Amino acid sequence: MLSLNPQFRKTTGAFFELLFVITVGFGVFIYSATQSIALRDKGVIPTYNDTDFTGILLYEIIALSLIALFLKYRKWTISDFNLDFRIAYLLTALILVFIRNILSYSGTKLLLTFDIAPPSVNFDTGLFSIVSIILINSFYEELLLIGYIFKRFKNCHPLLPLTFSLLLRVSFHTYQGWGMLPSVITLGLVLGIYYQKYQKLGPVILAHAIGNLFNFLNYYHNWLSF
Repeated sequence: MLSLNPQFRKTTGAFFELLFVITVGFGVFIYSATQSIALRDKGVIPTYNDTDFTGILLYEIIALSLIALFLKYRKWTISDFNLDFRIAYLLTALILVFIRNILSYSGTKLLLTFDIAPPSVNFDTGLFSIVSIILINSFYEELLLIGYIFKRFKNCHPLLPLTFSLLLRVSFHTYQGWGMLPSVITLGLVLGIYYQKYQKLGPVILAHAIGNLFNFLNYYHNWLSF
């Protein structure tokens, strides 16, 4: 009877684990974002309301629960994610947000020279929905995109998890249009590079949350115009 060597079983198991996390975690969002590209070609700008946000949050809670159970079965522990929060991390997060916003704004201005419009999405949501999406979505995305993926590829060249995480992040943000590239790419690069150097997930999640808060405030108050 043919038997597989332990290293092959380990590698194969890691591959299917990664596939499971990506599919459950982001498959629906990638599909939805891809569909929105066709709508944009017809001149339709995506609009999100409270019901949409509630659906997103419920899905993320259920998906994260399934992923957590699966990773527990795979012998992962919470310490594997380098997840902790301290007051001092707020300052670090603010610095990361500042760096990301400078780079993002510069990149968006550059795209405008090629007549590529900045990210465009309409929101018709209440305060509770906005606060909920800021807190839960920021935790959800960075726990998987940074905490999980960077740990899964910890023995690989640093460029591999950084690039893989970045491409995955871009894949489910295409609903904002091509003008979103500077915003999403700079977020992935700044947070990814920071995490690779310091191995702390708390500031990464806080930076994402603060950045989302800034984006919502900018949407409603138009602090930055292009």
